[in-house]
Amino acid sequence: MAEPIDYLVGQLPASNLTTRALRVLDYIVPDAWGNIHDFNALIEDVTKVRDRDFIDRIHVQAMRYYKSENESYQTAMRLYALVDNVDIAIGAVSAVSNLGRDVGFLSFLEKVTPKADTAQAIDAALKLTVEVIAFFLLYDLPKDSFKSFVGALGDYAYEEKMRLAAWIAFDGLVPLGPDFMDLIIEKLHNLSADELGENKLFKAVKGYIPGGDNDDKLNFIQRAVGSAAGWVNGFVEEHNITQEGVVKRIRGALDVADKSLDYVAAAIDVSTNYFEHTGTQTVARAVIRRAWDDLRPAWEARQRASSGGGSASAGRDAMDGANAAAAAAAAAAAMAGVTQANEDAWADDWGSEEEEKPAPAPKKKEAGEWDDEW
Repeated sequence: MAEPIDYLVGQLPASNLTTRALRVLDYIVPDAWGNIHDFNALIEDVTKVRDRDFIDRIHVQAMRYYKSENESYQTAMRLYALVDNVDIAIGAVSAVSNLGRDVGFLSFLEKVTPKADTAQAIDAALKLTVEVIAFFLLYDLPKDSFKSFVGALGDYAYEEKMRLAAWIAFDGLVPLGPDFMDLIIEKLHNLSADELGENKLFKAVKGYIPGGDNDDKLNFIQRAVGSAAGWVNGFVEEHNITQEGVVKRIRGALDVADKSLDYVAAAIDVSTNYFEHTGTQTVARAVIRRAWDDLRPAWEARQRASSGGGSASAGRDAMDGANAAAAAAAAAAAMAGVTQANEDAWADDWGSEEEEKPAPAPKKKEAGEWDDEW
């Protein structure tokens, strides 16, 4: 059974190699990431509610959505975790990331093998593809809503913005240089489906990538990366992000002054889990927003009543209605959860033209709609 999202948030470290690496990027996205690692604190950050009883209500409702088999939050969480679990070498976390502020990187780096450019480019492409898929999952979008994803990138904030900045810096600029997007696209263009099938990260996430075979999945990856290329290049230019600037700050923060760039990139790759760390916070924020959408009318009615703008009974009635709606939603989710959906739901409609739509507020899906293939 999957760990509950409030537990996962609570297990996030306040300080380790991952957080130190991400703090290096504060100059690119200042104040974007607060590293909140308490679920109720995250509720307060999203809703600005300070009433403990009402925070508890939001907490309970958010957990209902996360646990529901009708929703895709757990699938998105698995994807974020998979990306980093493949990269981190066995024993690397216990040996290195728990050392925190006083870590000595140099002895560890001797055991790290840098990736070849092709492998690094494919892994970077797959990580960006996972970001696209997780976005589709969290906002209940069709599998080819690339325009919606690109349109949302400009509104990325908090953990999402930091994660994209980290991908650009750690998976793009440092190992591949200033033209990393062109290089990634070139490598994907020259990549065969058989070669893709040999990639370790692809093997881990292939079941979540839409497509009936590896050719289809490669096409999806190419479209996902290609759709975001313009935004990524614009972000790099707008924020004046350079390889030299990123590396200088990494060397100062992580004690890697005497190592080449490919070793620095490899060390970050296997000793940090920034996708899982920030992804946990992203999924938590998404379920909290969903719960807040349900309960906000009751909260606003209660505030109006307490300030003299409405009757106390109206506030109580709104609260009772919200509680009844939450209970009904939980019961419906439990009933729908026993339904076995068609495992080929996505494969059967692969290639169909689905109309693009802006990212809506998340809504309920049929049981297994995403999870059957993912």
